[in-house]
Amino acid sequence: MEELGIFSVLIPLAIIIMAIITKDVVVSLLFGIFFGQLILHDYNPFVASIELLEDIIKLFSQGWIVKTLLFALLVGAIIKLITYSGGVAAFVAYLHQKQKTIDSPVGVQLLAYVIGILIFIESSITVLVAGAVAKPLCDKNGVSREKLAFICDSTSAPVCSLIPFNAWGALLLGLIMTAISENVISGEGVSLLIESILYNFYAL
Repeated sequence: MEELGIFSVLIPLAIIIMAIITKDVVVSLLFGIFFGQLILHDYNPFVASIELLEDIIKLFSQGWIVKTLLFALLVGAIIKLITYSGGVAAFVAYLHQKQKTIDSPVGVQLLAYVIGILIFIESSITVLVAGAVAKPLCDKNGVSREKLAFICDSTSAPVCSLIPFNAWGALLLGLIMTAISENVISGEGVSLLIESILYNFYAL
């Protein structure tokens, strides 16, 4: 294999820069792939474009990749529906109203735990909501922000990874389907994902 040297660092760096500029992950990744093809084919943009299209076609020719993408799109659609319909905002507003009734260190920590468990749409949303709601109460009741950070972290990704119908589920399903396609394991992807929940000892 040809040694790319510094270019092996420039490609991911270019993707990161593009992501910052465009705020679009898909465009940035496509740019990175194109940049890589450009380097591999003597900076010929025509050949690089053809290779990029062929790579995309090869990906979509594999059934498990199409299934994973469709699952991710469906999950994303559900998340957007809940967000734009005001579900998350209403829940946050309800929690803010209940803040007045919570006036103890234990109660504040329990609130953060409950938020982390109930909001399982996406781990980042869980952390943001739990932190925003519980932070002023933690300050008021003498609970350190480090402890709040631990609670948010231990209830965001672990809880989300137990729920098949979110972004974590799409990621795990993709990994399982990859293992199936490479004959590492056998079975049906969704069934294996659901069955694996009981063995997710880190999250449980």
